[in-house]
Amino acid sequence: MSVKTVILGAVVNVLRVVVASTFVFSGYVKAIDPLGTQYKLHDYLEAWHLIEYVPDFVTLVAAVLLGGAEFCLGVFLLFAFLMVGFDFLGAAANARALNFASNISAAILFSYFGIVDFAHAIPMGLAMIVGAWCGARVALSKGAGYVRPLFIVMTTVLIGKQLFELFK
Repeated sequence: MSVKTVILGAVVNVLRVVVASTFVFSGYVKAIDPLGTQYKLHDYLEAWHLIEYVPDFVTLVAAVLLGGAEFCLGVFLLFAFLMVGFDFLGAAANARALNFASNISAAILFSYFGIVDFAHAIPMGLAMIVGAWCGARVALSKGAGYVRPLFIVMTTVLIGKQLFELFK
């Protein structure tokens, strides 16, 4: 194998993790707070002067469906990434590192447009860093035998939460 082939393969795998982790993280955030997502969709429509054409119930349904769809797509992409040849911990570790990169790019973009509330964003970002550090330590010390069932349980719980909120 040439160096160019190895580098290209690594770049493709990195991009797969970026897409998968972006979907998982974004879907998870939307699953936690579908009303917050609805408010954001409302803000976007208002900024684009389309708010009078879209009823509130449409933005709520879109928020719930978007959160579930993004999370499921991210999980499916992560499993596809595992099928490419990474072990579970390797795929999850790469996803976290690349998730950080996608969050930085989103922060830059939203800052450029002036829609970042730094009073909330900075503590949330610091909490995410601490959580990622603690999660990485647990994953490395306990191994894939611990992380895989935990991932499956958390995925099931979050999908159940989405379904419960959808039908309550």
